Amino acid sequence: MTVALFSPRDIIIRPINLDSDNDMEQLNALDSACDEKLYGYPSTTTIEERRAILAPSSYYENHRWVAEVQGQILGIALVSLPLKENLDGLHFLLAVHPEAEGRGLEEALTRHALAEAIKPSERAHITYYGFLMQDDNKDDPALPINRVAALLGLEPKNSVTTRIAPIPLPADNVQAAQLKSVTDHAYTFEVWENRIPDQYLESAAAAYYQLQADEPTGDAKKTPNDFTPERLRFIEDHAHKSGKGIVYAAAIFDGKLVALTKINYPRNPQNVSAKQTVTVVMPEHRGLGLSRTLKVLSHTRLPASAPHIRQIITMNSAVNPAMIKVNEELGYRPVWEEICYQN
Repeated sequence: MTVALFSPRDIIIRPINLDSDNDMEQLNALDSACDEKLYGYPSTTTIEERRAILAPSSYYENHRWVAEVQGQILGIALVSLPLKENLDGLHFLLAVHPEAEGRGLEEALTRHALAEAIKPSERAHITYYGFLMQDDNKDDPALPINRVAALLGLEPKNSVTTRIAPIPLPADNVQAAQLKSVTDHAYTFEVWENRIPDQYLESAAAAYYQLQADEPTGDAKKTPNDFTPERLRFIEDHAHKSGKGIVYAAAIFDGKLVALTKINYPRNPQNVSAKQTVTVVMPEHRGLGLSRTLKVLSHTRLPASAPHIRQIITMNSAVNPAMIKVNEELGYRPVWEEICYQN
């Protein structure tokens, strides 16, 4: 970051110009700086990958603005309106360069989003996620995330802890987990790269829905997405265009997918961080240890699929002790919290 000093009067809020390579490069730099703060490493994204990330979707109506100071993009805001479900709700996301936090960018972006998209949408339910670092006092009203929540009229409803594990996983942790692996021959286990096989798409869509329907969210309210085979293919295609690879591990029972884990990783070898984004077991198959078995399969496959990856990130709701236990057994350790604010 080159802008050392600025006042709120220097801040310009404007839409993103998707045709501008300069905007894409600056957004990549902003994203990298935020990743370094949150995960310990910067990230590398190409201009075309950034355009793919920002591309329109038939599932959401997205409104984005950047906060610019002296020609430098220092923040971004997103208002996302679901178009297939949760038609009375919206999501608000915000990111500010770590060196510019708490200097008025958060408020400027939030006020602009309120005026330009949130209030005009007339949607009643707002969800906002804010990052709480380990040294932050979550009750401090001066904390930027709390100031944003106050402007939006929101209260904290749940917290999710981000955990990071090294890749490869510690050998002792893997061996201990393998001793608890499911050995019931009624189940078969498969690992796939990038795409779910066609014959399992219907049951995979049901599993994705079940994941969101059963996700422990504390006092936060969440409407499950209407997952279909077409929507899963859209998610996979969007990941590929955005420079991501995928590792799936699945449990198959009686010809259907009944449990699934998913890891996203950047294909660019300059990146080191992958994300565990999906772990779900259908209700009638819970309690057997399938999630642990699949996590071991996917995590031990990852070094072969993406040898440049050095760590993996996951997030767990504070009210999901079973999954927290499995992740800590594998070597995940907490690094920061994400607070869910709603009205």
